[in-house]
Amino acid sequence: IPQYMLASYLGLTPEYLSELRKKV
Repeated sequence: IPQYMLASYLGLTPEYLSELRKKV
């Protein structure tokens, strides 16, 4: 599942997505 879809579904912030990308 693309991270941006997860973010949209969960209502996460771009900052949180940036952290996820660093960990993955």
